[in-house]
Amino acid sequence: MRTKFYFSLFVAFFIITVNYYANFYQVYWLFPWFDIPMHILGGIMVGLFVQTGIEHFNNRKINKNRVLLVFLGAIAVGVFWECVEWYFRITDGLGPLSRIDTIKDVIDDIIGGALSIWFWRFLFNKTKIQQK
Repeated sequence: MRTKFYFSLFVAFFIITVNYYANFYQVYWLFPWFDIPMHILGGIMVGLFVQTGIEHFNNRKINKNRVLLVFLGAIAVGVFWECVEWYFRITDGLGPLSRIDTIKDVIDDIIGGALSIWFWRFLFNKTKIQQK
């Protein structure tokens, strides 16, 4: 359990570090596509934390809805992040291009959440299969 949590923390610190330097060196403005992998990584991070929480509670009903909860978590955090961007005037949020960008960003977050499910199964369920 701790390994999974520490791996999720590592992903979070990696994203925070990359985001810090990307803002410092204005990478988002030099390369407008750079927010796509960052949103996907953010979705992966949220998905990993959601799945760590699901394993912590170890409830069959919750575990049965793992995919739905990961997607809902990715959507919730993605929408929250877009609101933060709007609040700090990173985006105007009302223009047609900003609305399309916001939808694209949330879709990227959802893709990251889906990838986190694959990563989780690939990285952590592999050890259970080898032990049997």
